[in-house]
Formats: sequence, structure tokens, C-alpha cells
Amino acid sequence: MKLNLWYLYWAWILAILLGLVAAWRRNNEGKICLRVLLVSALVLVAATSHKVRWVVLGADYSSRLYVAIGLNMLLTCACGLYLAFTRRFMGGVAGVMRALTWFWVGAVNSVV
Repeated sequence: MKLNLWYLYWAWILAILLGLVAAWRRNNEGKICLRVLLVSALVLVAATSHKVRWVVLGADYSSRLYVAIGLNMLLTCACGLYLAFTRRFMGGVAGVMRALTWFWVGAVNSVV
């Protein structure tokens, strides 16, 4: 049975968003990192449409696209590690998963 990667991608995005919701409800501290992760998630979801991605992130193979991907990867990784080191593991896992997703987006955009 062939697994459709599109469904796997959306399951991954949903898992990250559920982790963010759980982390948001549990703590009153670190809300700025959770907001950064949420905005990054919204940008990633919006970028699934090719026309929206051109507006939000930039054109194919442009330096603006790679800067946006790298900046999102750096910010989400930093927020995820900060949340993990301050013992808010749900937010930390969601941040690291989001950074891995941005890494995947950068890898796909560099070879396609």
C-alpha cells in the first residue's frame, strides 16, 4: 500500500499544532516563544499554496526564499530549545518538529 506523502505532511503539521495548543494551555510563561512557533506554523501552512508562497516567502530559487526558510528554521529551533531547557517539553518538541519541517522545506526547495 502506497502512503501518500501529502497526508503524512498534514498529519505532521496537525501533530505540531496540537503540541503547541497543549503547551499553550499548560504554562503562563514563555508565551513569546509559543507565539513565534504559531506564526511560523501559519506561514508554513500558508506556503503550501504556490501562489501564496511567492508572496509570503519569495520566488523559486531566490535569496529571499532561502533567507525566510533559514530564519524560520533558526527561530523555531531556538524557541524549541529554549522551551525544552526551561522544562516545557511540549513546546520544545513542537519547536524542534517545526524546525525539522522548515529544514525539509528548504531541502525540497533547493532540489526541485
